Amino acid sequence: MTKKQLVEQIQVAEAKAWQVLQDAKKLWGDDDAFTQKRRAEWSTLYELREALGIPNLTVRELVSRNLLAV
Repeated sequence: MTKKQLVEQIQVAEAKAWQVLQDAKKLWGDDDAFTQKRRAEWSTLYELREALGIPNLTVRELVSRNLLAV
């Protein structure tokens, strides 16, 4: 695996976690235990990406690059 592929995998994982969190918020609300778990999962990936200095890509950008299927 190249560094570029690793970076892309981190970006994709964070974007997927963000998408799942947004869906959970819509379905169960901010205070639900399921939503809180999804927030913790996304937050962990976000903090990793930030700590490594990896730029953020939106779900839309990842879809347009064929790195994420919606």
